[in-house]
Amino acid sequence: MPGHAADRKLAQLARWVTRQPEGNRNAGLYWAAHRALDANPSADLTPLAAAARQAGLGDSEITRTLDSARKTRQPHPDRQAEEVN
Repeated sequence: MPGHAADRKLAQLARWVTRQPEGNRNAGLYWAAHRALDANPSADLTPLAAAARQAGLGDSEITRTLDSARKTRQPHPDRQAEEVN
């Protein structure tokens, strides 16, 4: 099941995020969010947010980081036009 594999990957990423030391928590969350979105572009990143909170990040920092990861995953409008032509 592809959905099950993506869920398992998300759980693994969340466990990894909880182990990130201070100084790498934000970058680790950003990296993990990208990996989760690679596996499933519409992934619910709530487990990563909970893991980051457990690692010591604040809610506003978590929100900014996950929003940034989602934004950088969106196709660039110019690239979409190039792909159509």
